[in-house]
Amino acid sequence: MTSSILPTVREVNEWSFQKLGKFLKSKEINDEDIKIIIDEQKVDGSSFLGITAISLERWGILGGPALKIEKLVKEIQCGTKPFTEDQDVSVSFLIDNSNFLNQGKDILKREEKTNINNVRVDYDRLRTIILNGRKLSGPAEIFYSSKNSHYKLWEKLKDQDFEVKALEKRVNTTLVARGMKFIYTKDPGTLVIVAGDSDYSPLVENALEKGWKVEIWYWSSGLSEELRIGDKFGRNYSFHNLDYEYKKFVYARGPEAHRKFTLEIEHEWVKDLRDENLLSIFVLMDLFGWWHWTKDDHLLVYVNTLKQKEEVENWFEQTKQHFELAKKQFDSTKTPKQIIESLRGLIYALDNRFKNPSSYDLGL
Repeated sequence: MTSSILPTVREVNEWSFQKLGKFLKSKEINDEDIKIIIDEQKVDGSSFLGITAISLERWGILGGPALKIEKLVKEIQCGTKPFTEDQDVSVSFLIDNSNFLNQGKDILKREEKTNINNVRVDYDRLRTIILNGRKLSGPAEIFYSSKNSHYKLWEKLKDQDFEVKALEKRVNTTLVARGMKFIYTKDPGTLVIVAGDSDYSPLVENALEKGWKVEIWYWSSGLSEELRIGDKFGRNYSFHNLDYEYKKFVYARGPEAHRKFTLEIEHEWVKDLRDENLLSIFVLMDLFGWWHWTKDDHLLVYVNTLKQKEEVENWFEQTKQHFELAKKQFDSTKTPKQIIESLRGLIYALDNRFKNPSSYDLGL
């Protein structure tokens, strides 16, 4: 029988190859799969926390074991038990956006081996990833510096049920005050803070004293040492490293000259796609999404390897075939725009990484 107690993210980050191998063995992962992970792919503790089922399958591990290992990784990232056990606990959600994007660029520079200036964040998708099925007690609140004003984005977020607060200064102080109001006026639940500054330590401490659970979600490079060492806060505190999730909610738009492969995609169905639809496609392929709109129905997509290029080409070709089939089938009753809406529904139905992370075939 395997142990039900899981290590913390901090502990796993420090594991050697040998210690990771022993842990996987204790979780009844077979020797051949452990050999692939440790010996062939050189995965240590910190790398292990970024593993997905798709990555494992590409390495030659079968779907069932791959899903089991990915589930194990997610449970470690979420603390000693999966979020599903806390589905009924309401979540209060605060985002400090003042440095979020700049810190994220550091991660992209490291992981994608390039400087990326035109970075976009899909905050709706970020919220979905963090909640993982849990219920909000009210709108997620984003605090940002009015010096970095992106009017269209903030208006869009309001439409997605975010509460957006523009501040000239003291973003940290205002967010702490808002969090304090939560913990003193609401029944204890879970407080999610998307921030990494040490200024939030008093808020964390007060929330824990009032019986709340606290989750910090942030980039490793921007996390203060105070918040990184979670042991001092106790078992109701957890840090969740967004370094391993960036492909699911971050993408880049604009021309790129340094990637090895560029795909040209030109078709009438492309003009009605939105950025969030394209991101969904890349999430399904476990690839970082980078594209450039040259005109309404013409898209350039950038990837690093021939395998990635073939994968993206295959996906778009299948989608094109599906569009042509749908157009022919519904030509008398549906407009091309309505067919696109059907395609969007198909993409979103497929885009469920927690339930079906290994499939992105349209099944044509």
